Amino acid sequence: MAPAIPAKGNRSTRSRQAAPDIRDADPDAAPGKSVPPHLAAAMRALAAIQADALKTSVWVGDAFAERSRAMHYGDEEAEPIHGRADRAEAEALIDEGIMIAPILVPFAPPDEIN
Repeated sequence: MAPAIPAKGNRSTRSRQAAPDIRDADPDAAPGKSVPPHLAAAMRALAAIQADALKTSVWVGDAFAERSRAMHYGDEEAEPIHGRADRAEAEALIDEGIMIAPILVPFAPPDEIN
């Protein structure tokens, strides 16, 4: 004889929907997420533009804020650079009138690539 255990109050009594067929999934979409095709195309285009920009700039690592200031104030020749800066450093650069922009697509620094 099975004991009479009541169902928890937070459980749905509706039957669960069948999982979507994996063959219909978009290979570029994140797991469990549905991305509209126009958004996926825009993200691919943005990633390509960013990759081209990174190829033509110099990785400066954690010295990004210092190098940006030096170029802005004329102590160093201006050139395209990319690197790391924490939020406080980035806000200080913006407050000083130094034009910076975040890297929008995830990026692996050259010193962290196998």
